[in-house]
Parts: sequence; structure tokens; C-alpha cells
Amino acid sequence: MNEGDGRVDHTKLRTVKQIVAEATWMTEGKMRWWLFHRDANGLDQSGAIVRVGGRIYIHVDGFQAWLAEGSRAA
Repeated sequence: MNEGDGRVDHTKLRTVKQIVAEATWMTEGKMRWWLFHRDANGLDQSGAIVRVGGRIYIHVDGFQAWLAEGSRAA
């Protein structure tokens, strides 16, 4: 995700709609639920969330790693 100097590879960032379009098994509602509960489910600490201004982007690699580790999502 970070390249060691605080930079993020912007080509790996997705909006909610983009990530849902790429992952056909996921609904937009589920993704938004995970984002709303990101403090409790570990998504915020995973490094998969990037905030730019008032927008939230999902880093693809970080999100996949979060899913692989069990996501702690109820």
C-alpha cells in the first residue's frame, strides 16, 4: 500500500461503486456497512481505507488482505 515514504499507489484506489463492480459477489450495501463499522471490524486499522478530503477510497490490496484475514465482520 504505502511505498515506505507515505505515498499511496493511486492506481490501486477504488470508490465503493468501483470495488462493488469488480467484486460481483458483494453488494454496495454490504460494502457501506463494512465502512460504517470500520472501527469495530478492523477495516480502518488494516490500512485499506484512504481518506482524501471528504471522500473515502478503498485500497484494493489492503482490502483483499483484510478479507483474507477473516475481516472480523459480523
